Amino acid sequence: MTRRAKRRPLAPVTASSEYAQGRRRLWKALAGLAAAAIGFGVLHLLFQDLESGGVSWFHLDKERNLPTWYSGVLFLLLGAAACAAFFWEQRRGRERPGLFRLPWLWLVLAGLGFLMSLDEITILHENLYWREIRQLSIRFGPRWQYVTQWQLLFAPAIVLAFGFLAIFLIQRLRLSRTAGRGATLGLACWLVALLPEGVRQGLKLLGSGWYTAAVVLEEELEMVGAILLVGAVALYVLVLALDLSPQRVQRLQRAGGFLTRRAVWAVGGVAALLLVTAGLVLAVAGRLAERKAPVPALMQKAAPDQARGPTVRPRPRLPAPAAQAPPADPARAAAPRRIWFEDLRGPLPAFLHASELDAVALVGVLDSGAPDRPLPAELAGDHAARILLLALSDGSAPAQVTLGSGAGVVAALHDAWSRQSRRAAAVWCRIELVSEVSPLPSASLDRPLRLEPGVQGVALARGSEAAFLPEELLVRGLADDTGVLRWADLAAASDRSGLGPGASAGAPASGAFLFTTESVFVDLASWTSLPLYRGHPRGPDPDPERLLEAARLGGRYLVGAVAADGRMIYSYHADRDRAAPSYNILRHAGTAYAMLELYEVTREPDLLAAAERALGFLLTQIR
Repeated sequence: MTRRAKRRPLAPVTASSEYAQGRRRLWKALAGLAAAAIGFGVLHLLFQDLESGGVSWFHLDKERNLPTWYSGVLFLLLGAAACAAFFWEQRRGRERPGLFRLPWLWLVLAGLGFLMSLDEITILHENLYWREIRQLSIRFGPRWQYVTQWQLLFAPAIVLAFGFLAIFLIQRLRLSRTAGRGATLGLACWLVALLPEGVRQGLKLLGSGWYTAAVVLEEELEMVGAILLVGAVALYVLVLALDLSPQRVQRLQRAGGFLTRRAVWAVGGVAALLLVTAGLVLAVAGRLAERKAPVPALMQKAAPDQARGPTVRPRPRLPAPAAQAPPADPARAAAPRRIWFEDLRGPLPAFLHASELDAVALVGVLDSGAPDRPLPAELAGDHAARILLLALSDGSAPAQVTLGSGAGVVAALHDAWSRQSRRAAAVWCRIELVSEVSPLPSASLDRPLRLEPGVQGVALARGSEAAFLPEELLVRGLADDTGVLRWADLAAASDRSGLGPGASAGAPASGAFLFTTESVFVDLASWTSLPLYRGHPRGPDPDPERLLEAARLGGRYLVGAVAADGRMIYSYHADRDRAAPSYNILRHAGTAYAMLELYEVTREPDLLAAAERALGFLLTQIR
């Protein structure tokens, strides 16, 4: 007779075992949410420069992308968990009257979570009164132009929200020490995240590495804090639903009112952290103001006449002639009498070409700080219809471009200068004198228009005040790399176009113009000028020696661009000091071939070694 092993009877399913199962499932869910948050940080480091459809899908400091939507989901979960807590408090309160004080406060937390979710997706906090707050804050001193606008606007709400969360959650979550610790850590993460957001402008000056670290730290703290709070409230709901033991009830009853000693300590800690954060943000902003650091772009856009970036010595300005003063009524600027592109006749005379133009003398008409150089007689006597575009820059922010027109180059320059709001801070000046115009009839605008990239600009019909330089069309994405113009984006891309509401719907109905310019650059600090072609200084005529030296310099760059494993830096973003993750193995092969061709002439050992590394990497990619 065989012996059969005794089987233990299955334990009955109890509320305690259901609570344990619920906790395990909750931990797994929270671990998944945390892994996703960390994953977005890694994706930002690897693919922050990757764009598709005009969206940086993995950039933590951009909006309307995957990390933004994920944060919105986390805040939505917080609101849903708070609603569940309200439901179970109401249910348990009917069983034990008087056990919970003011359960409707969970609805306040739920509303806060839902509002933060909506704000994260719609970027409400960055768009609400952004211009008015910046214009007001700059009146209190130069340091305030470096402070994050939304932190100023929502400072009272931030203080009240953190105070409410500290008092309410500490009193309620006494039912579970784990939930209480999770909520405390979550609030701490949110508090600490305010600091890198507030000092981000200062970290930009330290380099792209510091700025990237600040972005990752701030966004990760925000997401992890939300996950911890979701977990704390969800665990509280599990306790109410499945494990409301007499011991837990006694612990909650001993908590007393909301303003307990523990709550006071928590509120004091929150206030201390907020004060330290505010002090550090203002200290960094003061330091930036002392150094006259570049002003944030939104501040310059909101208050262009007050915001100041780096400046040079003050230079007194001569007033513009009364005949060219800017009109008081904006409608007059677009009046039919204003010279426009159809009024230009014939090519420019030789003395107005950039290579012949005395640009320093011309700008000196506007600036008494310029060298004492008389204006050439041909230039002073020019009274033909002229149009030019004037670009001024403070050396760090993008240039502001204004269009001027008048009878003669001097009058057109006065007109463009009078429309500039950055005259006092300008250190660089660029004059684009329209030289040739080709009208485009309305009948041709319903077909794709291809222009010569970097050479031809485009202007819309009279009254639109919209004209775009060749480089603007490329930089702003108004034309693709092949020169095909995107009519629908012209109005939206320009902050000076003055177009009507329907102007961006498609091609203009009343014609347009292609134009070319004669371009000259003036350094207002050293008072030197250079004629430009396609935005670059015109170099000397090429000869064999110069061509070989250019090839040598290109080869030296490629030597440094080839890594130890033979992979090349395919594309480099100088503004962010980062190599793009994209790659093209066909161009890799062509570049290695060119390096070997150069080596045949120069016989430089470093060039050969780099080319051999590149060929080694190429062999690993062959299938």
